[in-house]
Amino acid sequence: MGYYDYPESYDYTVTFECKECQHENVNVETSSFSSMGNDIEVDCEKCGYENTVSLEDDSCHCQSDYCRC
Repeated sequence: MGYYDYPESYDYTVTFECKECQHENVNVETSSFSSMGNDIEVDCEKCGYENTVSLEDDSCHCQSDYCRC
């Protein structure tokens, strides 16, 4: 018998505003398979609406005195 190699997945922490209810979702943990491209689907914490979030975010994220751009 053979064996099955599970697809490789990656864990992400994303911040986004829900397109449905405008709730600001902060540091939502999710995962995506490597073959899924640069966008992932993430559910809003408040209303459950599925949002498309880009992993190629070119904005800056700041925490205390540290910013990552």
